[in-house]
Amino acid sequence: MNANRDRQPPWTRDELILALELYFRDPGARGNARHPETIRLSQELNSLAIHAHPNRGSVFRNPSGIGLELMNFTRFDAVYQARGRRGMTHGSKLQKEIWNTFSSDLRYLSRTATAIRDIGLAGPVPSGTHDADILDVTEAPEGRILTRVHRLPERNSRVVAAKKADTIKHRGRLECEVCMFDFEAVYGVLGKRFAECHHIVALSALDSSRTTRLNDLLIVCANCHRMMHRSRPWTTAEQLRSLINGTKSQDRHL
Repeated sequence: MNANRDRQPPWTRDELILALELYFRDPGARGNARHPETIRLSQELNSLAIHAHPNRGSVFRNPSGIGLELMNFTRFDAVYQARGRRGMTHGSKLQKEIWNTFSSDLRYLSRTATAIRDIGLAGPVPSGTHDADILDVTEAPEGRILTRVHRLPERNSRVVAAKKADTIKHRGRLECEVCMFDFEAVYGVLGKRFAECHHIVALSALDSSRTTRLNDLLIVCANCHRMMHRSRPWTTAEQLRSLINGTKSQDRHL
């Protein structure tokens, strides 16, 4: 038997979110390779376009492995342990991060898992949203699939052009809605009609049928856009605006 074919790729954020959602939704699936929901999750993970087929072992995300992965969450579960049960003692750092992000808000977990399924199982990832397009973006807490789809309208030239035209029509200029930087005011003709767009729809609210509206986008400068995508969780426009104002206030008092 080829050992390389049986080596499993590490679980991704998307996969662990789906596993945690099942962990809470149906406790009977924990450690149970024969449970219908364990089998269904195995089928879903094998259908998601996350890992390239050559990188999958012969037992990739099979029901036994999924049952074990569900049990790994018991090491964080005080309710499980309060019943006199001993949780698992080993697991990954990412498992703990997913638990800390979602276990206290099961509605958020459910919405995110539903969005991942709706988009990830609907078909191939839309063109223009491959990993090469998101190298400057920290993967969102909601995972790789929703990060890619979040970026799609930001990279869609038709949608961005419509947003810019609408902003100029109503405001008379393109300035960053976070820091108020205006490329044309600073660079003249070179900066005319130059700006980026930031998609503000919550990733857990995305679905495969959603059409981007102009109100879903903010006009931002390149610096603010990258700062919003630089940390996990992503910084909101309001948080970044407050950070900028706080830094300016400190400078005035120096």
